[in-house]
Amino acid sequence: MRSWDTTQSDPITFLVPSTILATTGGEIYGIANYSSGSSQAVIRDSDTGTRLASWFNPDSYPTGLALDPDQNPLVLERNTASGVWEVVAYSPTGSVLNTTVLEGSESANFVGLALDDDGTIFTIEAATAPTAIASFTSAGAARPVVPLPDLQVSGAAFNLNLASDGMLHFAAYDTLTGGSVLVTADPASGDLTSTPIPDIAQTTLGPGDRLFTLQYDSTVVITGLDGTIVETIPPSAYAPWIVSPIGVTAAPDGTVFVSGYASDSATGNTIPGITALQPLRSPDVVGSQYSGLVCDEFSATVQATGTPPPSFFEIVAGSLPPGIALDGDAGTFGGVPSDEGSYSFSIRALNGVSPTPDTTTEDIGEYTIEVSLKSFVSVDPTIVGTPLVGSELTAETPEWVPAPTVRLLQWLRDGQPIPGATGNTYTATEADLDHDLRVTVTGSSECYETITATSAAVRVVAPSSPSPSPSPTPSTVPTTPGAAPGTGLAGTGSDLEALRPFLALALSAVLVGTALLVASAVRRRYIDHR
Repeated sequence: MRSWDTTQSDPITFLVPSTILATTGGEIYGIANYSSGSSQAVIRDSDTGTRLASWFNPDSYPTGLALDPDQNPLVLERNTASGVWEVVAYSPTGSVLNTTVLEGSESANFVGLALDDDGTIFTIEAATAPTAIASFTSAGAARPVVPLPDLQVSGAAFNLNLASDGMLHFAAYDTLTGGSVLVTADPASGDLTSTPIPDIAQTTLGPGDRLFTLQYDSTVVITGLDGTIVETIPPSAYAPWIVSPIGVTAAPDGTVFVSGYASDSATGNTIPGITALQPLRSPDVVGSQYSGLVCDEFSATVQATGTPPPSFFEIVAGSLPPGIALDGDAGTFGGVPSDEGSYSFSIRALNGVSPTPDTTTEDIGEYTIEVSLKSFVSVDPTIVGTPLVGSELTAETPEWVPAPTVRLLQWLRDGQPIPGATGNTYTATEADLDHDLRVTVTGSSECYETITATSAAVRVVAPSSPSPSPSPTPSTVPTTPGAAPGTGLAGTGSDLEALRPFLALALSAVLVGTALLVASAVRRRYIDHR
């Protein structure tokens, strides 16, 4: 998939790292001691190969590399001034965090470095016969060596691995069979098993407790801890390059990195560097559900993975909402939806990987977009005024957000529209007597849901009748002085109200008598005149 040149002139000439390790954070550490300048460590970005930091100590020579629990590099170095071996912990920028001196190591020839969870340090003594496992406490105190008879290890491009099974795993040369083997050794007893693999250059523990074993023809053999072959990456994977390999490691995502010399098959040019090989993976598309609003911008990206990444996308079923389009190259879809509704569709992603029993060229994801009209923030109207027949009522209509393009007002009698009553004011009529009046406001705009807000009801009543004039209060008729109780007008036990009919009759008689007297007098004068 990618490669980069590792040549550099500072702090010292550095050509090819002999041991490399990938961190969980996406970096690669390497040490150089193989046909190149010696360097404690170099850290590079595993995606671009950019050198992030490098450092060199002219008084030491590195032969082992490991990572501590914080992913800081630990380098096994021989201090050329004192002759002792040290394990130096560096920060990612090269500053020394701490140094552990390995006790009694002046005459040793150590290669490879592994660190146990309790801080125990493991390395291989390559100068003795037979080869042995050397171990030290976290403080550097020596423990008894464990012989490894009939095995020889490289003094340069060597990597020691401690797996979750508690065993040490490394590549060696079996003097009995005369071939290279992948070794599993018990660090306590020295008991070992071996799996023959031809021409091993290096073995590194990778993700999933798998061993990535590099052969001199650049083949990478991936095995389980028991030596069972899981996968093989052939030399053709490097095309158009031809690689002379030295070191190998694997990142958490399965990317395999090989350090060595790469020659262009067409030009013959050779570049010292690192090549990244990524396992081919068919696309994996994750469908999803989305929501959008009419007239509002919408965008989404197809969630698809694969190696290489999917490069073509297409709709294979259903349809996108009107106004939304798919970019088949980028795997994005977006636009401004124009119609509400629920739209379901299927998107297929392809990355061109040739189908095998384990891979396919495509995957399909199911998608849904629910497109809705936008909504007003409405406020109910209110009716102001006294609900009397003949009274004028007013509809107060607070503003909505946003203001509707069209706003219609309607008065209702018992929930039914009153013909022609569509203004802000309404005069209650006899037809409204003893009925409920309401007023509604209906708002509408393009892209918005039409809604109606309704006021509380008011009940229409008749105007009140004028109150009758109060009756005069009757006076009490005094009794005749000296009259016996119960005699006279007041003593009858009746009030004035009971005498009204009699008084009225008497008054009428007086009036009639007066009229007769007047008439008689007029007649007499008339006769006398004649």
